[in-house]
Amino acid sequence: MKEFVFEITDLHEQLKIWQTLFGGEIMDNTLHSPLGIVECYEFDTHDILIMKAKAKEPWFMKRIQQPDMTFYPIWFTNTFSFSEVMDNVNDLDDFNITKSNDAGILFTNFSNNIAFESPAIFHNVVVRLRKNLIFEFVPEDHPLVNIFKKDKPFYWYESFSPAINSLYKQIMFPPSNYSKKITRNILKAQSWELISHFFEKLLNRDKSQFHNIGEAYIDKIQMAKTLLLKNLHKPISLDQLSQEVGLSKTSLQKYFKIVFGMSVHKFFQNYRMDMARNMILSGKCNVGEAAINVGYLHFGHFSAEFKKKFGVLPSELSQ
Repeated sequence: MKEFVFEITDLHEQLKIWQTLFGGEIMDNTLHSPLGIVECYEFDTHDILIMKAKAKEPWFMKRIQQPDMTFYPIWFTNTFSFSEVMDNVNDLDDFNITKSNDAGILFTNFSNNIAFESPAIFHNVVVRLRKNLIFEFVPEDHPLVNIFKKDKPFYWYESFSPAINSLYKQIMFPPSNYSKKITRNILKAQSWELISHFFEKLLNRDKSQFHNIGEAYIDKIQMAKTLLLKNLHKPISLDQLSQEVGLSKTSLQKYFKIVFGMSVHKFFQNYRMDMARNMILSGKCNVGEAAINVGYLHFGHFSAEFKKKFGVLPSELSQ
């Protein structure tokens, strides 16, 4: 297993760090590797890092965010398969690993350890927003202001909205016939819009959910999420989930909602519906197979839940 420290500092220094994993050569703002590419763009308001690559071997990364950073990193990821490792591990052969395979947005000022299994696919857009610009997106009377001004610890996850998903794809795969200058200008505008949509989604949460959260709780909530999604056919009970992660049911539900913006049950339901929708749209299975794959035994119940979330019956997607 390859091991290295990923220090979140200068953007071009980060290209050198990714070069240790992927190999290849750095030319201007891009790392060119047989395993893919990593591009970086610096703007006056924010930076972006675009990753389209694949690692052949498992590796361990200690991700360090400096306390004096002048920006906030926001990770947008669609096919980022990784395992988060508890910070108290000392031996790489004795991981306490929690695995995550779903798309979403991670916004945190925590440092954390991450182990990537093989093959690890990286399709990520990382936006680094200047700290002094955060208040352009957050109203003065919002609880977030206090968290940011006092630099309190935070850890929030959001799923992709249709608008975010569309922008993410446009940034990941821009037209190849544009000049470098036009591409750069378009990426600047699109990534700024991406930030705006993210904060719009985050601020839609109930204000009571915005609390700082200790790192020990983050580890437990990540583990809870992993256990929750481990077996869609046999959902784990809330009692068992709280026992497995070492939290009371009240604490589990409270901190889960702080991180993910919804209850444990709603998160699980949304995940199943999103998975089923993707299966149907991909054409890899029919509606009945999709329902079974995400743990529904009764087709009528599945169809009702699907329409409740997406506004259409699952059968209408396959027409």
